[in-house]
Amino acid sequence: MARARATPASAWTHDARNRVAVGRGVRLRYVSRADVKFMHDEIFERECYGCAAIADGAKRAGVVIDVGANVGLSALWFAARSDAVIACEPIPRTFAALVENVGARENRGGETTTRDAATTCGVRGVEIKGAARDGRGMATVYAHDVGVGGERRDAADFVEFPRAAGWATRENARDDAETTENLIAYVLDALKGDGGGDDGLESNVVVGAGRWLRARVADDDDDATPLRRLASVIASFVLRVAVRCVAAYMLSGARVVKRPVVTVSDLIEAHGLDSVDLLKIDVERAELDVLNGVDETDWGKIQRVHLECHDSNFDRAVEVLKSKGAFDVVRVDALFGSARLRNIRASRRVAS
Repeated sequence: MARARATPASAWTHDARNRVAVGRGVRLRYVSRADVKFMHDEIFERECYGCAAIADGAKRAGVVIDVGANVGLSALWFAARSDAVIACEPIPRTFAALVENVGARENRGGETTTRDAATTCGVRGVEIKGAARDGRGMATVYAHDVGVGGERRDAADFVEFPRAAGWATRENARDDAETTENLIAYVLDALKGDGGGDDGLESNVVVGAGRWLRARVADDDDDATPLRRLASVIASFVLRVAVRCVAAYMLSGARVVKRPVVTVSDLIEAHGLDSVDLLKIDVERAELDVLNGVDETDWGKIQRVHLECHDSNFDRAVEVLKSKGAFDVVRVDALFGSARLRNIRASRRVAS
């Protein structure tokens, strides 16, 4: 059955003073406006975390560990499809938005109880109890304002980007050049559409001009006339320069913050878990460090892994999942056109 056309981007309204966006049935506290539609489209419209046991509404996953939870959209998606979500986000202002978004009545339905959770590896968390929504329970979310890495540390350097919260990462994993190139690849791919779908771009004059320019890029059209090819070169050059300027603006104002770090095994032990249905990792080039924080004895407890992986870590990440993790299925999907990013999905059961 064909999926219904996505709600137009104009359905989102933004309160810039309070950093609140409303649209598509949710109310979101955000850190950077550019993330709102992009993340919602990726998680809720394209269902990037969908798999046989989680996307099917008739089934519920067990426990999901959400590493790199950002402002909580992924935690909300998992909460409607699992029994419990353990969400970790180290950047203070982003974590505050996560707690507000996951606990918002508009997002979960009914009344929600928020309280301090038990101390996890020396760091207290926030427990957000599940609430009824449309006759179905929402999972309890345990939110922890910590980073997740290869070893427990009292403090490590993280870099935050107030204008692009989704790019936050460990300071030693920062790579502005790769981030810029990936943004160019994503935007050039997204601008191919007409703006009526779930491409993650807002609908405004600037994006409209970008779509007009993108339509003049010939790509691999071998039959293009010389004039068409010249116009394509000019349009492509202008677009790339424009996106580089946008990337520079989004990267500006970066700040380094010191935050505690725990491991995946620390989380498993602290929550007394015998099984983890899904380990989701989205940490901007620090993914290998997270995988290295899984003890040998805990790999067998993890049933699935969904990993956003940068090319520099790809071969090693697949090796870890196939050897230490010993997963039966390791599927790789490209993300945004020629961007140096891939989704790795590892499972112990054959995907249907």
